[in-house]
Formats: sequence, C-alpha cells, structure tokens
Amino acid sequence: EQGLISRGYRYTLQKNNGESWELMDSAGNKLIAPAVCFVIPPTDPEALALADSLGSQYRSVQQKAAGSKRTLQQRYEVLKTENPGDASDLQGRQLLAGLDKVARDL
Repeated sequence: EQGLISRGYRYTLQKNNGESWELMDSAGNKLIAPAVCFVIPPTDPEALALADSLGSQYRSVQQKAAGSKRTLQQRYEVLKTENPGDASDLQGRQLLAGLDKVARDL
C-alpha cells in the first residue's frame, strides 16, 4: 500500500516502532515496513576512527583555549596592578573578549 521495498536498496530509518519501522527511500517517500525485512550493517571503522580523531582534536583545542585564557587573565591582572587605567587595560579587555568569542565559536 505504501510503496515497494526492494532488496539491495538503501532506506533511511526514521523511527523504530518495534516490529514495524518508518523509513524513507532515496526519493524521499515515507514507508512503513516490518523490521524483519532489514539488516543494519556494522558501523564503518573509518567513520569511528575519524569521529574519535575529531573528538581528540576538539578536546585539545579546548585545553589550549583554556590555557590561553588563563595566561591572558594572569597577564591582565599584572598589567592592571602595574598601570591601572591605561591603554594596556583596554587592550587586555579586548584580548579577553576576543578569546571568549573564540571559545563560544568552538
């Protein structure tokens, strides 16, 4: 009634309703079919390796950003005690604001 399920074609699982699945074919048509009609292939090892690598890179960037922020805050505190209210105060605030923007973008 809702469409033809063919062997060898790829369908995207939209919702798992237990014994029946809501699917979408490559043309964008929604179908409902018995779950027993499908085999889900194992996850691609290359995709897992890439995801792990990206996760590691993200954590590394977060650590570097946190370290940079600490260093800038420490330097700002030193400059603030040495020269209160001068141009370095404004520059320190601008640098910290820029680093906060980078952290939010991450």
